[in-house]
Amino acid sequence: MLRLAFTEWGLPDRLAVDHDSVFYDNTSKSPFPTRFRLWSVALGVSLTFGRKHQPTDQALTERSHQTWYHQVLEGQSFPTLTALQQALVERRTFLNEHLPCSSLGELPPLVAFPQARTPRRLYRPEWETELLDLSRVHAYLAQGHWFRKSSAVGTVSLGGQVYYLGKQWSRQEVEITFDAQDQHLVFRLADEAHIKRLPTQGLTLSDLMAELDPLARLDQFQLALPFSWDDWRVLRLCETMGDTT
Repeated sequence: MLRLAFTEWGLPDRLAVDHDSVFYDNTSKSPFPTRFRLWSVALGVSLTFGRKHQPTDQALTERSHQTWYHQVLEGQSFPTLTALQQALVERRTFLNEHLPCSSLGELPPLVAFPQARTPRRLYRPEWETELLDLSRVHAYLAQGHWFRKSSAVGTVSLGGQVYYLGKQWSRQEVEITFDAQDQHLVFRLADEAHIKRLPTQGLTLSDLMAELDPLARLDQFQLALPFSWDDWRVLRLCETMGDTT
């Protein structure tokens, strides 16, 4: 769903999220970033977390959920996902372009702020390998410290990946850092008697991107022609100039 939104509105600077497990590792007292968070970091999108159990921190989002439910979903049924999506798009168009908003001088949002139609940072799923920058991920991870207790056979789990340290590490408290220079995790015991460096797992571009196929199967999503990144910039500029003439 975010990929669909990014395709239309562009990449944001940040996303406001709650502590759902897709955004935040709720299973550990020393949480490692989730794949979603690392994917967003690689795109240059930061996450802003609300306080736990404080929905008022994101009151606009919560109210928006109520609005969509009452105006589109409540008491309705849709034969297909495409029909539901069409109903949502129609309602969104009405709310953005036709319904006056008192806080905006009785203007609809996109009438008050027409510049919001033009993405500042273009996005297409087909370009994702170009847009993802692993150096951002490496710099982000280099700021972290994580702690795990090794298993009886000397393994620890980090980010859903299992790392084998050796039997001499069995049932030990392990401190973990990340070295951005060679992209290795550094494992240490408290007394630093043992230090082990292992390459990271699950942090390649393909790992972060996961599957694009479900998006391509949606009726409302159309693959772009194989233009280059620069070609798309020129096309968007021409479209914007056309809107203003």
